[in-house]
Amino acid sequence: MTEVQPTAMPTRVAIVDDHELVAMAVRAIVDDAPDLVFARHETTMDALVRRRRDADLVVLDLSLPDGTAPDANVRAATAWGGRPF
Repeated sequence: MTEVQPTAMPTRVAIVDDHELVAMAVRAIVDDAPDLVFARHETTMDALVRRRRDADLVVLDLSLPDGTAPDANVRAATAWGGRPF
């Protein structure tokens, strides 16, 4: 009898970027990775953290047009529960 190993849950990835083309490219990479799953795309950190935590990893644009500071966005992502990347 062959023992079946449990599969690990894939890492859920959220993207915070104001450039649609960048978000589409990151999503394509995520979609091709067997251990990653796309969670959602937002254009601001505030939009991400207003909703329930549904991602494990946050791909974060450090220069957002809403004027938020990169270090504040990284802290917000971490407090929300995502690992900024």
